[in-house]
Amino acid sequence: MFRVLRRVAAVAGVIGAVALPSVAPAREVTVCDSSTTAVGRCDARRPSPSIATAPAAPHAGSPVVLSAASPGRGVTYAWDLDGDGEYDDGNGAHITTTFATGTATVAVRATDADGRHGVETHTLAVHAANVRPGGRFEVLTPSPGPARVTDVVVDGTDADGQVVRIDLDLDGDGVYEQQFSFATGDVAHVEHGLRDPIVGTHTLHARIVDDAGATATLTTTLQVHRDNLPPRVEVAVTPAVPRPGEPVVVSATAIDPDGPDVGLAFDLDGDGTYETEAGQATSVMTTFAAAGLHQVGVQARDDEGLRAVSRESVQVDTLAGPPFEIAPPTGPVRPGVATAFSAPGAVAWDMDADGAFDDAVGETPAYAFGTAGTFAVRARTAAGRVAMRTVTVVADAGIAPAVTALDLPPVIRAGLPTRFAAAGLDPEDDPVSLTFDLDGDGAFDEVPAVVGGEYEWTFPDPGPITIAVRATDPTGRSGVRTAEIEPTTAALAPDVRLEIGPLVAGQPTPLGADVPDGATVAWDTDGDGAFDDPATFTPPAPGEYTLRVRVEGGGGVTTVARTVTAGTRPPVAAFSTSDDTPEADQPVTLTAAATDPDGGAEPTLAWDLDDDGVFDDGTGKTVSAAFAAGDHDIGLEARDPGGDVGIRYTTLSVLAAATPTPTATATATVTATATPTVTATATATTTATATPTFTATATATPTATATPAATATATPGATALPTAEPTPSAAPLPTATPGPRTVDRSPPGLAATPRSATRTALLAHGVRVEARCSEACTFTVVASVDRTTARRLGLGGTRELGHVRKKLGARARTAVGLRLSTRARRAVERARSLRISLAFTAVDAAGNRTVASAVLAVRRH
Repeated sequence: MFRVLRRVAAVAGVIGAVALPSVAPAREVTVCDSSTTAVGRCDARRPSPSIATAPAAPHAGSPVVLSAASPGRGVTYAWDLDGDGEYDDGNGAHITTTFATGTATVAVRATDADGRHGVETHTLAVHAANVRPGGRFEVLTPSPGPARVTDVVVDGTDADGQVVRIDLDLDGDGVYEQQFSFATGDVAHVEHGLRDPIVGTHTLHARIVDDAGATATLTTTLQVHRDNLPPRVEVAVTPAVPRPGEPVVVSATAIDPDGPDVGLAFDLDGDGTYETEAGQATSVMTTFAAAGLHQVGVQARDDEGLRAVSRESVQVDTLAGPPFEIAPPTGPVRPGVATAFSAPGAVAWDMDADGAFDDAVGETPAYAFGTAGTFAVRARTAAGRVAMRTVTVVADAGIAPAVTALDLPPVIRAGLPTRFAAAGLDPEDDPVSLTFDLDGDGAFDEVPAVVGGEYEWTFPDPGPITIAVRATDPTGRSGVRTAEIEPTTAALAPDVRLEIGPLVAGQPTPLGADVPDGATVAWDTDGDGAFDDPATFTPPAPGEYTLRVRVEGGGGVTTVARTVTAGTRPPVAAFSTSDDTPEADQPVTLTAAATDPDGGAEPTLAWDLDDDGVFDDGTGKTVSAAFAAGDHDIGLEARDPGGDVGIRYTTLSVLAAATPTPTATATATVTATATPTVTATATATTTATATPTFTATATATPTATATPAATATATPGATALPTAEPTPSAAPLPTATPGPRTVDRSPPGLAATPRSATRTALLAHGVRVEARCSEACTFTVVASVDRTTARRLGLGGTRELGHVRKKLGARARTAVGLRLSTRARRAVERARSLRISLAFTAVDAAGNRTVASAVLAVRRH
């Protein structure tokens, strides 16, 4: 029987995504189809290779890693590294080489499983002088408490070579006790745990070394405080004015400023007891049976036992209307410092919980609490509606803010504007201001422009300098981060990746190139050598075409040419089976129904019956085969005369053959009298779970004795022990048959709720999702952004921010954490706001799949 492979449900929003099948899902039998999903073994596209170079603009003698990638199935790669037109200098998707000063030309030829080819050629400008490396220094807990492991992360980059070593001095004594080496092609990434840091302020150093011996040193201040800081939490209710019985989501935004994730518990009945334990899940659902004013709350606790609570009122009404609620204050609330409150429509306030609305008037009053603690604040409208929210007042602990990011581009061009990212964080949630020393004189008096959420500055002269950024809170406390840089006038060619879809004769195809910001792009699609053509190409007829792009930026030029074949629209493969519930070793006839959308000659057909990805197990429209019990992926390839291909794979679930029913014969000896007919009963006792009673009928003639034949039927492996007894009548003979065989076709139920987050929380802890499967499953989360956002944030050709996979128990609510990649963290720090797409997949033991999605809107604060 065909397996049900997936059921897709998509719910967008920060509340979560839920896919819980309540009815039998529609059955899908297609594993993949090249006409709809060109991935994996159903990727029937012609080869169209792209080359990635690392570094993109090498200096002479530095190892260069060339990597090739192409659409298509079973693609292999051959390289031409000396420009002689022969692809005999290496094979495989990755190859390492070096170049002399000047212009180098490299090319790769991709060949797919059907023998089709595609070629891409790159020109590389190789320079003589070395450019200093750079990098990024990060402390995952910027303001840690004592007796903790503080993770330090360093990423090294080298625009024209390879980072060979990263050294760490984590006690500020000038000695780099930790050294980490990297081979050619390795990602220069270090994560190191600083254990039990000493209370006080320290300067941490990271030194990045390239293959030419040049270095760059990064520093950051780290203040380790003595006392544990309490967590912070805010509760929210959606919808704000629910109806009686309507589902309500109670969510929490929580953070521990000096530790790992907090645990949460909710009070949903307003009794002040936090009886609904949520762990790291950030939301729960409830309902209110009656209209009126209700109250909910959340309690956050850190790993050392400190707690914080947040409570607010909920107005439940039979009629929908605008909410009346108190907005939480922005920033920390300090004892003795007036704090602004807001509740549109309010006329009177009770700030001291004495029940009298006589402490403030108006919609936006200011009020100062005399002591630290958590206080219930109430506001009342002229019509008598009341809203409540708790406010936590915390004394200033005297901890300095930290610079959490100083993110510079790999190459800084002297005399040209440079964009960079910088950010600061105060562990006590005070506002932070940033000041800059960008000329290396020790004075924080440069004011860079703010452009698109980043800072912009022009370094006028080439040469090494040490720049710094300082984060300062309202009390004057500060933290500093520095970086050694060397603006250069060297011409470094830009990194270029072509993005060209399949070419079909007569159909326009947009041409794209992933290039650095500010680079200019020009196309030559007619082969005349002039880069003056539009970024759209329409092949006039099937055949081979060479498309060239010229990209100028960073003082250099990169030219890329790709040779691809334009075909016609590929055929569509389809087939059916003579029996969609076959048993093992029984012949099944497979019948193809492939079509060519261009109406040409009938496609050539080939079959993959052993799931090895090779279509060599049969040809023609009809084939017959027998299969062992289990699931089998059956594939059909349809190829038109022009070489275009369509592929379809389908899973066939084959049942085990039924086991024959054995028959046990028992003989009972009966002594008869002159009675013409005697009935005897034989009882068979089996070792199976059930003990059936079998009936044997004996017929006696008027003689002295008669020997009847008693027949007993038992399940396989049972033993029948008949005993003949005379009975007045005979019962029918029962037959025990094997139980029904079932195939699991039900996808797992999936509930996935992402935790809403500020940018600070996202950087510190990544994406957090609460997930639950209706049965044991493997749960996967992939976080990504759209293409426009990826380019704006400088993510290059990738849109993914990170992914995680975790096994979940049946109906076990589990917190799943997705750490952002280092590149993604840098991008998030630069963003003022961000929408992250989350793709969830749950796969059960039988391979059934449920897919859901959500959109996480990340707030700046």
